[in-house]
Amino acid sequence: MSMTCECGKEHPDWVPKERLSKVAQQRKDAEAARDEAAAKVGELTEQLEAASQLSEQVAQLTAERDKLTARATIMQAGITDPEGIEVVEALWAARPEDARPPEGLTGWLTSPDDLPRAVRAYLPEEPQAAPPSAPEGAPPPAASEGGATPPPPAGHRPPGVQGARTGHPPAAGKLTDEQIRGLSPAEYRAWRDAGGVRAHKGGR
Repeated sequence: MSMTCECGKEHPDWVPKERLSKVAQQRKDAEAARDEAAAKVGELTEQLEAASQLSEQVAQLTAERDKLTARATIMQAGITDPEGIEVVEALWAARPEDARPPEGLTGWLTSPDDLPRAVRAYLPEEPQAAPPSAPEGAPPPAASEGGATPPPPAGHRPPGVQGARTGHPPAAGKLTDEQIRGLSPAEYRAWRDAGGVRAHKGGR
């Protein structure tokens, strides 16, 4: 744009003052926006670094939690030996995801057919069931062939003497001398009156 000044000289590259002021203001605004964007970028960079550190911490805490949970599961299965725990952890970590049971580590440890021998070696043996006790009032076990009859339990009285010293007469039948000595006078009379017979040694 050309312009002729008051002196009559023509200036072909002259720029009006208003235009210069506008351009200068636009430059200032652009520089301010640039500085603001740079500051924002710095803040976002710091936030990303902090978030990255938090993500690492979360991952570490998650891994530690999973390890402690697995160790508790192993110990609950009865494996408390430190070496056994490490063996189970290593073999479970090496097991492919698609080869693991839906129940996870608990289901694996309770499936003996699917466990490696190295894991089964550390599992506790199942306790054997105790033999059933004889019911109350059951007769004592019979004597083995060629063996002596086991002694009667404490307080036991031979047949025919049951009820002695209780006021009830014993049943009529053959009694040995030892059984007769265990009778009270009243019981002896009752046994005798009922037709009791003394058993002789060596005979029936």
